[in-house]
Amino acid sequence: MSYHDPKRRILIEGFVERVRDYVSLPWTSPYDVAEVVTRLGGSLVEDESLDHPLVQKVGERSFVIRLPKTRLETFRRYEIARMVGHLILNAGFIVDPEKWQTSNWRQDEPDLFVFADALLMPEYAYRRAFAESTDLVTLAKHFSVTTLRVLHRGHWLNLIPWSGV
Repeated sequence: MSYHDPKRRILIEGFVERVRDYVSLPWTSPYDVAEVVTRLGGSLVEDESLDHPLVQKVGERSFVIRLPKTRLETFRRYEIARMVGHLILNAGFIVDPEKWQTSNWRQDEPDLFVFADALLMPEYAYRRAFAESTDLVTLAKHFSVTTLRVLHRGHWLNLIPWSGV
């Protein structure tokens, strides 16, 4: 997938909105992204032995997301959102039962970045916050993400130009 493919991004953002509806996320942001995992029937485990997050299937309708224990909160939130994206987009959890039954899940990183950005910074919330402040640090604090993620989301929503960055 091209990270710049607008059709693919719109498709992924549609998945995010359906997930938000499915788990009844609040329309405000930020929110506790770990609650998404719980509402989907999964759990989070912090593991000091890991250097990157991973997803493990547990039975027919559950999963565990294992996270490195030493992550900063902004990175932790983002890793959780990415792993939820992996569950939905790559493993087929709740959207493709046949794929969920297999264990041969590929991980398409650009798709996961788009998913995580949209989950943590919904378009309507981003646009509203951006109208109040265009300062990346302020926006990053508002959404509890890194300034890099705020910058990318602003690019994709055509609020921040690609040139000059």
